[in-house]
Amino acid sequence: MRLYLVNSTGRVLAELDVKSADGDLYVGNIISNSFDDSMRKLFQAYSDIVNNQMLSYMDEIEERIRTYKFGVSVKIPLEYTPIYDLQIFNDNNISFRVGSPIKWQGRK
Repeated sequence: MRLYLVNSTGRVLAELDVKSADGDLYVGNIISNSFDDSMRKLFQAYSDIVNNQMLSYMDEIEERIRTYKFGVSVKIPLEYTPIYDLQIFNDNNISFRVGSPIKWQGRK
């Protein structure tokens, strides 16, 4: 399934290939992105914290990620769906949760 990662203003930040959707959890890969340097550094820091098991820093980094108010969209023009628990790793793997199901409208 193809999705777009967007910010709260509707700017497309990445194109995603979602491999699985189980309830509210979506998992896949980033195909392409236009992350700015601050986002790249933020996701790198998140990945480092996870990989080095520095769990005492998780709340802080997750709060910084939440401030971006990321969402996903099935198509352009955008139909913004807010997401939470966004995780992006160095190998371009991504996972996130949605508060309400994404309307696929037959697209996969």
